[in-house]
Amino acid sequence: MNKLDDLRTITDRVLYGLTADETLKNKILRNAAQTPEKHKKISFQPVPLFGMVLVALIITVLAVNRLQPVRPSTPGEITVFAAGSEEKDESGNNDLVSVLPETSSDAISKIEIPGLGMTDDPNLCARLVDVLREKAETADSSVDADTDLNIITDDGTVIRFSVKEPFVIGDKCWSCPEFFELFRQSLVK
Repeated sequence: MNKLDDLRTITDRVLYGLTADETLKNKILRNAAQTPEKHKKISFQPVPLFGMVLVALIITVLAVNRLQPVRPSTPGEITVFAAGSEEKDESGNNDLVSVLPETSSDAISKIEIPGLGMTDDPNLCARLVDVLREKAETADSSVDADTDLNIITDDGTVIRFSVKEPFVIGDKCWSCPEFFELFRQSLVK
């Protein structure tokens, strides 16, 4: 329809003799006079979607690249965690015995507790390990450690436990006040 002036006559012709009151005709005329809104069709736009995926991947790669692998602080250092059951072995100690090195005077070169001291006397080191083997008893595992106990063997292997006197903490927690007493006595000399 090109002319709005002809709308009334065309409307009467379309209605085929039906009579409409003036309010209906006015509504029709008002609606015809308004310009219809064009509905925008939402289309799939792959470029912005691809851009968002690419940004997410870049952020992920950058985050993963910032992760550092765990490296021992010195070459040849080994952190040992004993694994096993709750059953006690023949000496009565849980797994602590299986982790400790053999106690010959030439097998252990040094025992140190950072912040407390260090001994490198092979005979004393062997005695300290023997005390741990014989006297350590399983204790409550909710102890928070202060420092470490490093038992260093002649081949450079480091057996590390966390400690908070009188507790030695590995995969489990053991109480051994005799070890700490002997260790402190060796530092006084």
